[in-house]
Formats: sequence, C-alpha cells, structure tokens
Amino acid sequence: GTVDYAKQIAEFSRLRKAREAMQAALARLEDMEQMPKIGEIQGDLEAKLWAAQDNTEAKKLRAPEEIVWSTIERVKRGQTKVVGACNKFITDIDKLLGPLEPGTFNLLAARPAMGKTATAVSLAYGYAANAHPSLYLHAEMTGEQMDMRSTANLAFAMNAGLTHEKLRSGDLTPAELRKLQELAVASKTLPIDFYETGRCDITKLDSIVGRACAKWEAMGRKLEVVFVDYIQRYSTKSMIGTKDTDPRLKTNAVSEFLVALAQRREVAVFALSQLSRKCEERPDKT
Repeated sequence: GTVDYAKQIAEFSRLRKAREAMQAALARLEDMEQMPKIGEIQGDLEAKLWAAQDNTEAKKLRAPEEIVWSTIERVKRGQTKVVGACNKFITDIDKLLGPLEPGTFNLLAARPAMGKTATAVSLAYGYAANAHPSLYLHAEMTGEQMDMRSTANLAFAMNAGLTHEKLRSGDLTPAELRKLQELAVASKTLPIDFYETGRCDITKLDSIVGRACAKWEAMGRKLEVVFVDYIQRYSTKSMIGTKDTDPRLKTNAVSEFLVALAQRREVAVFALSQLSRKCEERPDKT
C-alpha cells in the first residue's frame, strides 16, 4: 500500500546517504596530499551513517571558538533586523516567547474546551498580519467549521463586530453582511493558508509543508510559521518503532517528528496539544 511504498522510499534515501558517506570517506583516504587522519575520517563517517539511519543531517564537533563566532554572527543579525516572526494582534506572545525563530518547536497545551484553537487562529492571523507567511493545519474541524471560526477571529481582530454565534446562525443584518464582504477584501493580502488535513498520518504533514514552502519560494518569499492543530489527532503508524495505542508514546513521537520538521524545513512550528482531564483527579494536579 501507500504506507509501505513510502517506507521503501525512505529506506532508499537512507541507503543513498550511507553510500555517499562511504564514497566521501574513501576519497579522503586516497587523497595522500592532505595526509588523511584515520580518526577524523572514522568519526565523520560514523556521524554520517547514524544521520542516514535517522534520516537527519550529520552534526560535527564544534570547538568553543567556533561557538563564540557563531554567537557573534547571530548577535549581528539581531542588531540589523528582528530574527523571527513577531505577532501584530497578540503582542504579549512576543514578550513570552520572543520572535518565533526558524527551526523552533512551540507547544500550546490545555484541557478540552479551553480555547486552544481560537487562540492559535488568532496567533496565526497575527503573524500573517505582520507579513510572515504562515500555514495552519487542522485535523479536528472540517473546512467549513474552521472557516467560521477563523473568520470570527479575524473579524474580532479587525473590530468588525461579527461573532462566531452570528456567523453560525446566519443572523446578519445587511450592514453586517457588508462588513463581512469588506473583511473578505481586506484579508486578501494576508499571507496565510489553512489546510484541512483530517486525521492523517503525521508523515503526510512533511509533504504538505514542503508544498507550502515551494509556493512561497516561487513568489520570492519564505514560509515562516506552521500551526498544527492538534497533536493527538495524528497517527504515527507509519513511523518505525512507534505505536498508536499508548497516548503518551504517541504524543512524544509526534512532537519529535515536528521538532525534526521545524529544523529540516527551517520554519517555526506551533503545535497544539490536548491535556487529559484526569490530571484534575490527581492530588498534585499534574
């Protein structure tokens, strides 16, 4: 099936990276002008082979001087421009988290019916309003349900006075309907897309994010923020060594996947997670 085919492609990718690592090691061994050091070559080869196994990029040893110079470069970037995405609507989030930097993973967790989605949608629109291309992936709500939810949030942010209840019931006056139409025109410039994923396997998200990255790159821009709503709605069946039966293991597996996705795609990931109500039954509430 499709999952087996995807696993086969991933295995071919790992084998290709392993072959390239060994070819590079052989080339260094044959370069006698550079006086190859066996220990360094062995260490680099092992790092690349482990990276191929995990399907990640190989890391290298870093000396203190290199670390400090890297920090100096980061400081210089921070002096010339804001590094990361800032929010236009909910500015307090910048005070708490700072600008959302590429490659970071952020988690918004709360019990059911505490307003996770409403908060996340408002945050997403806030980053888009500050010209940061964003993507909102949702697995629980249908497209129509999310349309009404996100429209109500945007209407509130823009002082249009259109509540979710009004939109859901259709009880709008002619003046309110005109406001809604004006909101549609005003929202045209916001660089954000919503995507109804359904309860799919988590590995599908990498493809969706990849397409979004390509879309913005074609326009000379870069996808900066990705929202995932929410972790427990995604399956991990295609991930080797994971099971969907244990909620904690599944949540950990999805989180680890999203951390890797954020780093590989160089985007800030903002994921939602639902906490169990059982914590209320415990003496320490944890």
